[in-house]
Amino acid sequence: MPSRAVGVFFAVAGAVLLAVTMWGATLAPAVPGTDLESRWLLTCGVLAIIAIATGAGGIVLALRRWWGLLLISAAMALWAIYPWLLKMHYCVIYGFEEPSAVETALLALASLIVLITYIQKADRSVDA
Repeated sequence: MPSRAVGVFFAVAGAVLLAVTMWGATLAPAVPGTDLESRWLLTCGVLAIIAIATGAGGIVLALRRWWGLLLISAAMALWAIYPWLLKMHYCVIYGFEEPSAVETALLALASLIVLITYIQKADRSVDA
């Protein structure tokens, strides 16, 4: 598949994720006596960073620069490890914070596949 089509896909996916994340941030529940709102906004902030990196990587890839795959791979890796980092530093109380082994494995595998694709394309110095 041409890199432009894949790049456009990731650019659109990043834009959609950013829109959903921003909308989700406006729905942060304020429950007195809890830190639910701050944790919700922290998660939305991390997802916004992931969305921006994915969208930027898609745009760069659509411009036929293979290093856009590195941004996409990094975004997927961050998404894979974020719940585990949160669990290490906080007592996970809320369902949206709970890490899932299946989700982590799928995101890590996708990140690895994208990284291997970048290495193969960079070694061959092939234009997109």
